[in-house]
Amino acid sequence: MKRLGTRAGLALRYGAVVLLLGGLLAGCGGGGGTGDSSASSGTAPGGPVTTPVRPGLVADCSGPACGALDATRYAGQGVGVWQYSNDSAQPVELSLQIDGIPGKDVQLVLTNHGAVEQALPALALYPRSALPLQWSRIATLHGLERRSGAPRAGSRHLTQQAWASLQLERTRQQPDGRSRQRDARVQARTMTIAAQLGDARDWWVDAASGNEDSSVRNRRAATLLRQQPVADGSRRINLWVVDEQYRADRISDAMLDRLMQQLVVGPNSVYRMVTGLAGAPWGTHDVAELIGPQQDVDILIAGDLVDPADGYFSPADAWLDGPSGDPAYDAYLGHSNEALSIVLRAESFYQAGPIDGMQLMTSALAHELLHLVNFYQRSVRPPASQAQAFQPWLEEMTAMMMEDVIAERLGFAFHPIRDGRLLSGLYWGEFGGFNCTITVFTMFDPDNPCYSYDSGGSFGAYLLRQYGIGFYQRLLRNLSTSDSWRVLDNALQQAGGEGAQQALRRFGASIALLPAAGSPAGFGFPARSEAGYTLLPLDGAYYRPSPRLPTTLPASLAPLGFFPLVRPQVQGSYRETLRLPPRTSVTVVVR
Repeated sequence: MKRLGTRAGLALRYGAVVLLLGGLLAGCGGGGGTGDSSASSGTAPGGPVTTPVRPGLVADCSGPACGALDATRYAGQGVGVWQYSNDSAQPVELSLQIDGIPGKDVQLVLTNHGAVEQALPALALYPRSALPLQWSRIATLHGLERRSGAPRAGSRHLTQQAWASLQLERTRQQPDGRSRQRDARVQARTMTIAAQLGDARDWWVDAASGNEDSSVRNRRAATLLRQQPVADGSRRINLWVVDEQYRADRISDAMLDRLMQQLVVGPNSVYRMVTGLAGAPWGTHDVAELIGPQQDVDILIAGDLVDPADGYFSPADAWLDGPSGDPAYDAYLGHSNEALSIVLRAESFYQAGPIDGMQLMTSALAHELLHLVNFYQRSVRPPASQAQAFQPWLEEMTAMMMEDVIAERLGFAFHPIRDGRLLSGLYWGEFGGFNCTITVFTMFDPDNPCYSYDSGGSFGAYLLRQYGIGFYQRLLRNLSTSDSWRVLDNALQQAGGEGAQQALRRFGASIALLPAAGSPAGFGFPARSEAGYTLLPLDGAYYRPSPRLPTTLPASLAPLGFFPLVRPQVQGSYRETLRLPPRTSVTVVVR
């Protein structure tokens, strides 16, 4: 049987920023950036292009905020954006020329649009000019310890995509999608036994064994301490706390009251906003192996999670426990909690730090609740022939987009994208965090700067501000294909965009720290209000005088990855010949 894989990080980890001391060195070459920049980019590893093509840039913006007068002239103010895309299978020599630059940085971002790595030519690297820090509060976040919200390889959470593969496999084995030998057992257990306040029960909490092919869960005794129906009366929210965590100096009554208020009460409650945007978390279905349609949502607060995540949702907990009739599946589905359960990390609520733990965990809960909704709406509710679970990168990205959408209405000082994902992604870009394939879900690894929560959270924030809440809702329900990149492309075109490739390239220009209010249409992270929700502006000035750009040139550009470089303080004309790899674009920004 094909390996189903480990849980793709159904957890929340806010990016931390590590300030490293030391000077910024040029990766190749040196010299100042003032005056006419005329650095050659060298020869591609496969030898020189036999028939050099010398095209030029084209202006990539328009309107009053666009500083590009035409293909070769900058207006002297505003944000000017130019681009060229090499869609061929051969490198091309590109003649770059922009005139009228009054001592500003020229920033270039290379984007690989293809499915294979592209060798990079020699490129001179310089530090970009320091700009004054315009937001003092960001300094308080610089000391954040980098969190690892990703699970270790041994964790046996069942991903939504793996669950969909499992279900389709069972459908192929049994054309009606059901296991007749379990019918009597299933019928006897699909009726929900409603929990009552003060009830005690044991919960299975995930643990890692260190062995990717084994499943280990710890059993924890917990008590139901809060219970409240949701606004439409369709179900209740049950708040369970593992017994040793229910203490005045850990999870207190005041903390539980505040959490339940934020989860359930009023139009700005997490449950009401998430389900209002994304749909019901559970309901009717025809999958015999899953718990019945009438279910409460159980939230368990547990300490000492083996994976140091802020929380998780596992589809395996909605599976009826016990032998399935196929030992290959039992390794994945044993010890189910038989509940719509979300597990939250107790320590994240009360450990000291620069961020209020309640704010952090309320956002984490919205993230996990979206995973639950996606599981039902994309994998369980549709017929098996139409079910299309997101691939892990898009599953996580849409969950972070939900955090972003509801953040302003929650009213917290901490913003999960501005102060978490985007902040961390920009800082870790110096160490290689930009040159990462966005469709390959990457967990936290101290030896790997690629981290999908950073890149996905930032890309999702860009898409929301450019295409809106309606686009997001249609994306969540788009079942057009099992290829999530094509799903995103389809949803963007339905929203009036040019597709995923152009969106990714224009998102990459954000590395230039664009202003939120003064960028041309299609660029940056402007404020947006729609359908009763406000998306806060994410201004590049918030992150100055850093982050710094990479100081080492990688050998190759990853598929759907970026590499930024700068020509600092250009006075007058910028000129350069760039050997652009195949299937690669360059975006040039002056601001």
